[in-house]
Amino acid sequence: MDDIASALGISKKTIYTHFKTKNELVDATTMTLFEVISEEINHICDLEKNPIEEIYDIKQTIMGHLKNEKSSPQYQLQKYYPKTYNTLKQKQYDMMQSCVHHNLAKGVELGV
Repeated sequence: MDDIASALGISKKTIYTHFKTKNELVDATTMTLFEVISEEINHICDLEKNPIEEIYDIKQTIMGHLKNEKSSPQYQLQKYYPKTYNTLKQKQYDMMQSCVHHNLAKGVELGV
């Protein structure tokens, strides 16, 4: 919390006026990042590219968001915030299942 407050140029007390606990802050930031990445993936899917290009672009987008991570953020979530981790994991699964199913169906339809 000290690092976050320092980076934002505010006090920890100010952070706690918006988030009651660290867990609440972690939940909010994790789900916000998930939504940002999800919107980018949906945008890629809306472009109606070749299914192979589409899945490649999705992978590049996800990797672009995680490229500066020095340690596994998912591992840290699992270890320190298991409830958030489980929620995120389910959301990721649901989204990717839908995306891959649509992508495979489009690939079969196009004969790719």
